[in-house]
Amino acid sequence: IGQETYPFRKFEFAESKPRNLRLPADKIKLIRDFQTDNKYIALARDFFMLSFYLIGMNNSDIFDIVDIIEGRIEYNRNKTQKTYSIKVEPEAMEIIEQRKGENTLLIYQERYANARNLTKQMNKHLKELGKDATINVPDLIMYHARHSWAGIAAKKPIGAGKPVIAQALGHGKTTVTDTYFDYDNELVDDLNRKVLDLLKESIQTKDNNKKEI
Repeated sequence: IGQETYPFRKFEFAESKPRNLRLPADKIKLIRDFQTDNKYIALARDFFMLSFYLIGMNNSDIFDIVDIIEGRIEYNRNKTQKTYSIKVEPEAMEIIEQRKGENTLLIYQERYANARNLTKQMNKHLKELGKDATINVPDLIMYHARHSWAGIAAKKPIGAGKPVIAQALGHGKTTVTDTYFDYDNELVDDLNRKVLDLLKESIQTKDNNKKEI
């Protein structure tokens, strides 16, 4: 077909914008503290929080974790094949210890055949959790953990810049510019600690306000 008769020659397709899945610190706290007798929802809650504590680490990367070396998780991100190192903060270690597998680091690696099945089940039960009136995020899925970590890191009082957030999340492909810089583990570690500390601070402030009232 010649270009002169092709009907879509001058038609431009609009680029779709990524969904905004950022949740505030107080909402993350509600998810973390959600109590349930449903063991599947509890497993999904803990997996969600583990991802958040590990800087929004992707489900497939968590599924592939074999061990923790000197307090860190060293891994090649499945999406980009770039090497990353995440410090395991006490909040993450608590979940790892509670959800240990018999022969693997995590029980999730034994319950599900692969990362795809894991993600499907986690999202299914997170949506059940999100429908609870105390949470009120009906479409809650695992991606909320990653987006929320980034959103909290970017906003005041932390206000981290895009480069360090992108570095922490493992965004982007290796470029020529990247060869001039080293991945700064300490910088990323400090930022993650600030995010987790802010979660604590927001809870304390809220509680203190209640006491004053």
